Amino acid sequence: AYLEHHGIDADALAGLRVVECSINLLAGDAAVLVREIEAAELADLRLVVIDTLNRAMPGANENSSEDMGRMVAAADAIAGRFECAVMFLHHSGKDESRGARGHSSLRAAMDFELAVTRDGDVRTISLA
Repeated sequence: AYLEHHGIDADALAGLRVVECSINLLAGDAAVLVREIEAAELADLRLVVIDTLNRAMPGANENSSEDMGRMVAAADAIAGRFECAVMFLHHSGKDESRGARGHSSLRAAMDFELAVTRDGDVRTISLA
């Protein structure tokens, strides 16, 4: 429906693969995700998107250096295995000017941070 609404040919997303099951990167599901990616036999993998960080760490504490450190380690393992980038979709805190919520080790481990804002129908992506 999205493609049709925006007049985009489905071939434009030919390389997109979606893992439709929930994963818990803190309970060993990084290995499950790696197997799913390997099974897809993607010759030109460039990016793995984890949507959202919070959903990939159920029951864990975003404010804990230990839990956030384990999430960073899981992302590093995936990135290292496939020589690709790993992106967490994450939410800002109540004070958007302070950036992503949770422990500062997440921000310390980032190569870059993008912020998406909305003003009516206009969405803007910027470096945070």
